[in-house]
Parts: sequence; C-alpha cells; structure tokens
Amino acid sequence: MQGKVLVTDGEYRHTLALIRAISGDYEVHVGSEGHRACCFYSRFVSGRMLYSLKSPESFASSINKYIRNAKIDTLIPVGDTCCFFASLLNDKIDALVPVADIESMCIVRNKVEMHDRARKVGFNVPKIMDTPDCFPVVLRPVSGRGNLRFVNNKEEFEEAKKFFVSKKIPFFITEYIDGEENYSFAGLFKEGKLKVFFMYREIREYPLTGGSATYAVSTYDAEIKNRCQKLLEDLKWHGVVMKFTEY
Repeated sequence: MQGKVLVTDGEYRHTLALIRAISGDYEVHVGSEGHRACCFYSRFVSGRMLYSLKSPESFASSINKYIRNAKIDTLIPVGDTCCFFASLLNDKIDALVPVADIESMCIVRNKVEMHDRARKVGFNVPKIMDTPDCFPVVLRPVSGRGNLRFVNNKEEFEEAKKFFVSKKIPFFITEYIDGEENYSFAGLFKEGKLKVFFMYREIREYPLTGGSATYAVSTYDAEIKNRCQKLLEDLKWHGVVMKFTEY
C-alpha cells in the first residue's frame, strides 16, 4: 500500500518537480497558502489543501486537520517558512516530518553564522563590514530569501539601508565579489550522515547579479563536496539541503 505524503509550497515550480518525482511511490497531496498554486492542477496530486502561515501555531493547526482527515503519513515542507515552522513544532505535527531540529535550523537560517562556519571549513566568503570602506558592496538580510541590494556608491547605500530599516529586516554588509563560476551542492542527510548528493555548475542565473539557475550542467568537485559535507555533518543535519555555492 502506498504511503500518503503531504508536500507544502504548492506555488513553487520545484515543488512540482518533487511531486512528479515521488508520485510513482507515494500518494501525493499538496498544500499552499493561496488558491492558485500551480501544483493544485497537477495530475499527480490526489488531494489539495490550504494552510495558514500567520504563525507557527496556525500552520500546525491547519496542517494537522488535513493530516488527520486524509490520514497522511509524512509531511514534506519545501519553502523556508514551512521548514522553519515544521522544525519548530515537529513534535506537535501528527505525521513524520523529515527536517532538521530547531537548533540546527536556526543556525542555517542565520547568514552571519553560516558565513563564519563556511569560512572555518575552508570556503572563501565575502568579508563582513560594519560600514563600507569602498564600493561596490552588498546588503543582505540576516535570514530569508531575496531582498539583496547591490550598491555602487554612498547614495545607493543610504537608499538600500532605508529599505531594510523601513521593512524592519535585519541586515548585514559584505564586500562584493565578482565571481565567474558558480558551483552548487545539494544533498540528503539522515541524522548527520550524507546519503546522496548532486552537484552542478550554474551557467546562467536570474537575475544576472545572482539568483536561481536558469541553465546548469552536472559536475563534480571533491573539495567543494567535502567542505559542504563537513559543514552539514557538524550541524547533524537531517533532511534535504538545497545548496552551498563556491565562486
């Protein structure tokens, strides 16, 4: 008998790829915060549901209601917020949730902390600065995706700083590194042990200043793989990791 899996973030295209990949072995259900999620229209989906991301508690409550009604065995969170909420309230979700514990999750969500850990295992990371001593520089959110600001002078820096302050987004400043090659690592860990991995080189990205790959080729670099493995094993990581990048 097929196990039943509930996958979150049905609005993402990579969630659709995940659904297609596992649909032959599991009965797949999908959830989203909005009604127009692209995965809701997939022929590989057996059930659909809406959840709330207003708070961790509202997420767990809406997820659990569906889990009990549909008799879901496993919850697979995909996006950053769902992974964080699922890790935070793992013991309160009525299904198996293959994610890292909340201590490790908080560490990897903190880019300043991960900069330091990446440097210690041998990665070249951009220098963090309190104030720019030269330009260009990059303003980055401490956690979460997006909101990068590339600034080329003092005026642009002040504008970018106003943006983060107005949105109440904690940020930090790093030097800008003009990289030519982008190598990425993705892996699956079980209780701190690497089980399977994949590496690729990003040929094109969107946006051009740095983002998701629009064209990539598979590759292998033992040094990068070993650094990533060491970094994640030290965290006793559990579950999927998206990527770490070396320029």
